[in-house]
Amino acid sequence: MQKVIIVLALAFCIVSCVSHKKNSYDETEISNYSDSTQNSRVLKFKYIAIMDTITAIVEGKVSGLDSDEAATVQLINSFNTYTQTSDTQGQFKFYHIAAGTYLLKATSNSYKPLTKEGLHLGTGDIAELHIAMKSIE
Repeated sequence: MQKVIIVLALAFCIVSCVSHKKNSYDETEISNYSDSTQNSRVLKFKYIAIMDTITAIVEGKVSGLDSDEAATVQLINSFNTYTQTSDTQGQFKFYHIAAGTYLLKATSNSYKPLTKEGLHLGTGDIAELHIAMKSIE
């Protein structure tokens, strides 16, 4: 009985720690990106899981690009710079990102660049990031 109580208490602690994590940005639906006066922007940043490690994973998608276009996505802070290039569907993934607060940059030819400060990644975070690129024209 004592082992069952310990296991339940441990499970409760883990669940409460994970469920109290705050999102850095409000979720925004991609369908709201129809206004032609808006610049490139973050559509959604969402913590989707937590893992038992000291690094983080960020996976995401860049939308609004032509089918043969790719985007360069960077996570930058005073200690590290991580760079990934999206595939032609806009998908990208960062592995083994050190915990910290990052400046997000996304660039692509013929599109307005995106710069967003304050992207916080904690140890073990697995996050999902959606970015919309707006044409310069």
